[in-house]
Amino acid sequence: MSETGSNVTRYLPGGEVRKIAEPSDVETFGVKPVRASRVEPVLWYLRIPFLLLRKCFGDSGEVADWTRRWRCRFRVRTLIAYPEILGPFDTREEALRAEVAWIEKNWILAK
Repeated sequence: MSETGSNVTRYLPGGEVRKIAEPSDVETFGVKPVRASRVEPVLWYLRIPFLLLRKCFGDSGEVADWTRRWRCRFRVRTLIAYPEILGPFDTREEALRAEVAWIEKNWILAK
């Protein structure tokens, strides 16, 4: 099982592979993944600084780790297939589980 909790992979004709990428996938295969969704705070006055911090400092490192520890409600904003907002969720971990389930159902396994 991966860090995201997903081990679902789909191989499509033409060589396309759909899965939830791990950092090791990017390093091993040299492929830039497509962002499928984003877990972000529900409240706008937290979401705006969250997005600015992530834009400036990226999704890894001390600043990203700090934003992951925020004690607030989170939502999932999907960016592929058909965009929608999932949530709100009481914890980031709940939002991550919903995010993985949505990606598996609506993108990886979608016909």
